[in-house]
Amino acid sequence: MSSKRPRRFFVFSIMMSSLSPSIAFAAVSDIAMPPAYTIDAGTIGKVKVAGVLDGYAYAQTNAPFNQKTYSANMANGMLHIYSNDKFIGFSIWAGANTSNVLGAFNDKPNFTPHGTMKFGYLTINPNKHFQIGIGQIASPEGLECGFDYKNSNIVSTTLSNVQTGPQRGVQLQYSSGPYYAYMSWSDGYYTNRYNFLSWLFSYSFNKKDIINFYGGANLGHTGYLTNQTEGDIAENNSTMFGGWLTYNLHNLTITPEVQYQYAPKITKLGLPTSSSNITAALFADYELSKHYTVGSFVEYAKGFIGNNSFKNNPDMIANANYLGYGLDSSLYGLSVTPTYSNYGLFARLNLAYMNVSNISLGDGFGVTGMKNNQFSAIAEIGFVL
Repeated sequence: MSSKRPRRFFVFSIMMSSLSPSIAFAAVSDIAMPPAYTIDAGTIGKVKVAGVLDGYAYAQTNAPFNQKTYSANMANGMLHIYSNDKFIGFSIWAGANTSNVLGAFNDKPNFTPHGTMKFGYLTINPNKHFQIGIGQIASPEGLECGFDYKNSNIVSTTLSNVQTGPQRGVQLQYSSGPYYAYMSWSDGYYTNRYNFLSWLFSYSFNKKDIINFYGGANLGHTGYLTNQTEGDIAENNSTMFGGWLTYNLHNLTITPEVQYQYAPKITKLGLPTSSSNITAALFADYELSKHYTVGSFVEYAKGFIGNNSFKNNPDMIANANYLGYGLDSSLYGLSVTPTYSNYGLFARLNLAYMNVSNISLGDGFGVTGMKNNQFSAIAEIGFVL
């Protein structure tokens, strides 16, 4: 399998923390979250502290050469410290975590490329409707979060793994009634070049049913990679459009999400033809009782190149392998996660399957990288503060 790593960090509830939205954003979590601890810090205002500590063990068939068949690891050891009741506020997420994408597992906590601080930014809060954030900010793209306990499934989709993660820049947010708008100017895939525009526009039909449209675009060119850059050359120079709709029917929550990403031909940057990918996922979460829930998703993804004669071009293989399995690979996967949660304590089991077609040499499953499917199981236990 390719070296493409799980990288997604999306914590939109953090981005929204100082506004007064009627819109309840964030990745859908089946874990009951206790209220944050509040400390009166005088002139700073009320400082809130929350956190999580949990671990997991997994087993998988057809493990790639750089992964283990079974292993155990810390999933999250994180603290969130924030203050938002004054004109000047802040938000800090610090610690270590391990993000697992369906078909790609990590054997150790992720401290890089962002170090122990995943997010850290100052906020300016003129009123309850408007906020400015400056620093290492979150991405507005997509439903899922890189902190797995914020999701209803332990593993996340391939769809989420082509999106941006933490980024350095400035964000603007506005919320009024059912409307929400977000824009940011940043370094996108952590490139340290500030030419990436991101946006999200949302409408809440009621407290539970929400429609969201998001995107991101490099308005210049970024032709280099560093040891901190999360995207490849194509992703760094891409434009993305996507959206999701959350609909609730009694104890069932249904969320379809679709996304399209395109990178143009830029020969001087090692992209001799255009490339793109389309991804889609359907999430379904059912509440069995106060303490028991079941999260699930099915997903599909497909990569494309503009000129098929470049399918074996080494520059394209190195710079535009969005899905990690080959330039024009396709995949489908499914995941089911029953969860027990009781005021912060949680335990859950994830069962998943993935099948990949049009694999490039060495980019699939198994020691040789040519197997096209994988079953996996993950057990996780922990608590949130």
